[in-house]
Amino acid sequence: MDVRTEDITVPWSQAPDPSEQQYGSWRLAVFQDVQESRDGSKLYFLYDPFADDNCITTGGRKGTTCFAVFDNNRKCFVAQIILRVQGRVKFVFAVPKASSNGGGDQFVLVTQSEDYGTFTCHFWKLTLSHDGLNLAHEPTSLLTAPVAFEGDFICSMRDDAPEIVFVHSPGMNITRIAADATSPREPIERFSVPNAELGHFYDGFLHG
Repeated sequence: MDVRTEDITVPWSQAPDPSEQQYGSWRLAVFQDVQESRDGSKLYFLYDPFADDNCITTGGRKGTTCFAVFDNNRKCFVAQIILRVQGRVKFVFAVPKASSNGGGDQFVLVTQSEDYGTFTCHFWKLTLSHDGLNLAHEPTSLLTAPVAFEGDFICSMRDDAPEIVFVHSPGMNITRIAADATSPREPIERFSVPNAELGHFYDGFLHG
C-alpha cells in the first residue's frame, strides 16, 4: 500500500465533492489503522470513537466504531461501514490471496477488551460487499475463544500466507490464526519460546 498525504487532501483548484457535506468531518478524525482495497480504488480507515474523543485537536467523535471509506478516484470519503464487534478496534489486515466468490475485499479486524485487569484480543473476519461500501454479512470470530494476554503484544499478517501471528507476553507466546477461516475454530498452533521476552523483539514481516 502506497498512500501519500496528497492522495487524501482536496486540491486548492478543485471544487469539493458533494459527499463532503455528509462525510467531510472524517478528514479531521483520529484513525487507528488503514487498508487499501484490492483494486486500489478505496481506502478503509479504521475508526475508534474513544481515541477520537481523547484527542483535543479533532473536535470529538465523528461517529461509532466503523470503517470510514475513502474513494481514491473522487478524493473524498463516501461511506461509513458500522462495525459491531466486541472490544476496541486496534488493527485491520487485508487477507492475502483471499477469494470472496465474486464478492468484495476480506479483512481481519483485531480488537482488544479488558475485564478487571485481564486483557483479551479478539480476531474478526470481515467480508465486504461487491461495491466495497457495506459488509456482506456481520463480522464473524476467527477463533472459538479470544486470546488472553498480559503486558505487551505484537500482531501481524504473514506476508506469504493468510495467517495472523499473535505474539504476547509474559515471556514470548505465539498463536497462529487462520485468516481465511469461514467459521470459528481453534488456532493453527500455540507455542512458547523458552527464556525469551517479547520486549526484545519488534514486529515486521513474518515469513516461514
